[in-house]
Amino acid sequence: MHSEKDNGSPVSWNSKRFIKTHLQEVHEADLPQLTDAQLEDNDLFVCRECKDEIFVSLNRLNNHIKQKHKQSRSLNNIQLVEQYLFHDLRKNYDSHWQDGLLFLSQLELQPPTFRQPLTTKIKWRLEQNITETFTNIIELNNEALKEPDNNQHCTRQQFDPWPLLQLQILFEQIVLFPIPQNTSNQKAVNSTIHTRLRKFKQGRIRELYEESRLVISKSPLEQAQAPVQIQRSAQIAADLDNYKTANARLTKHAPVALINDSNLHVLHKLHPPSLDRGCNKPQPRTRSGGTRRKFRCSAQSVVQTLTHLNRGKATGIQCDSLDIYIKAARRIDFKNAKDLRKAQAIAEFFNKVINGDIPEPFKRYLRQTYLVALEKDP
Repeated sequence: MHSEKDNGSPVSWNSKRFIKTHLQEVHEADLPQLTDAQLEDNDLFVCRECKDEIFVSLNRLNNHIKQKHKQSRSLNNIQLVEQYLFHDLRKNYDSHWQDGLLFLSQLELQPPTFRQPLTTKIKWRLEQNITETFTNIIELNNEALKEPDNNQHCTRQQFDPWPLLQLQILFEQIVLFPIPQNTSNQKAVNSTIHTRLRKFKQGRIRELYEESRLVISKSPLEQAQAPVQIQRSAQIAADLDNYKTANARLTKHAPVALINDSNLHVLHKLHPPSLDRGCNKPQPRTRSGGTRRKFRCSAQSVVQTLTHLNRGKATGIQCDSLDIYIKAARRIDFKNAKDLRKAQAIAEFFNKVINGDIPEPFKRYLRQTYLVALEKDP
């Protein structure tokens, strides 16, 4: 920040309003670099939700937050899913969301019984329908994470966001789970996924979940006994524009190292104890009230980052694969108002995750990732 000698006018630099105007007009791009404590030393207070808008008193900041950022929702969970997912089926189909949400509220999440969904296989109109439904789920989740209005006639369970967040987690698992090998016709595959998508929008979650659990991938031993041909594996990577991976699969020998009783002790030694760092939010640094510094990513930066990621890089489908987000981001045209709203919804959700503004069950779920070194020699 400038000293009083910068422009020879010590009276001006003693004015909070003058400093505020100067910062906003001359140093707008540098505001994110200033900490809340630095600003408060000059009796200035910042709202990190509004591109670092500055206030000359804490009361004004708190009033601004109350008016602009204390978002709430009046619609309960049933009303939200029927608005965001079931609305286009209302005239021709029955809603099963009452049972669907009950099932989700009682569900104990388990890893899927298969390794890879059909996310990288869908194209054209089917891809459009899938990604549009998925972005609707993201918008639904953003709305679900808002605090409920004070309504004495509603129970806490009717506004619990966790069942709705599970829709985003389970979407690929229960809509894009593999199809039996005897269904090889592409039209039949598309028809099957369209049917699953309709059932999902109706709220037939229990039915789809139970059906997906019937698909079981080969065990590591079975996979090693009948490995995928190198040429086919390389072609799959090339089809996903991962040419470096395709070249590596063709030119490098990387056999599968099986894990069994004879080498299990090696893995135990390689697996370090958990750091157990927790998911605690940073505490506000203002003197009383106000907002804490938040990470904020623009819709343009989030979409740009997603569109530059390689597809098909993760072997799992829950929280370690971004394929469905990549497909959704690549279909966004910022010149289109509807697509702009989708981009803003994706960015809003990622910002909530980055800042920890999500329920504890979802935090634990996102953190269930382990890095373990594996010995490659067979």
